[in-house]
Amino acid sequence: MRSRSEALESFGAWLEAAVAGRASTPRTILIGWVVAVVPSLALFGAQIALGSASLPRTRFSSSFAVYSVVLAPVVETLLLLALAWVARAVFPRRPVMQIAVTGIAFAVVHGITGSWDQAANVAWPALVYAAILIVRWAQSPAAAFGIAVAVHALYNGTFFAVALLAPD
Repeated sequence: MRSRSEALESFGAWLEAAVAGRASTPRTILIGWVVAVVPSLALFGAQIALGSASLPRTRFSSSFAVYSVVLAPVVETLLLLALAWVARAVFPRRPVMQIAVTGIAFAVVHGITGSWDQAANVAWPALVYAAILIVRWAQSPAAAFGIAVAVHALYNGTFFAVALLAPD
């Protein structure tokens, strides 16, 4: 069995390969999804435990599922793409700043159009999507967009599944 430090080094190498474009597209999508969703699920669980959030009590709707898992990731990632384009123009050759500005701006848009709690909850996955867009942009903006949409759809699908599996 590997030590904790070996496991972290392995994960770090795995993550670096995905972000830098040395991993296959499916592997990059998987890594992006895990990195986005695990901390978000932990935060959601903590919010439920503290009483500041609750599991949604909604009935299943196929139209809401399509919207949540297909349409919203495409539309929101198009917005993220526009924000990334601006950040790349304003901060050339500064990818960390581009990622931070893009992700934070995306979260702020969620706060303005929804709630500031929602903005806080979306900040981490927004940074993950922004990192994919910014780092993969040099290889292919279209591929970067496709990967970010796929990660976003899996993320939304995970939370949709949590809502479906929530006890009544």
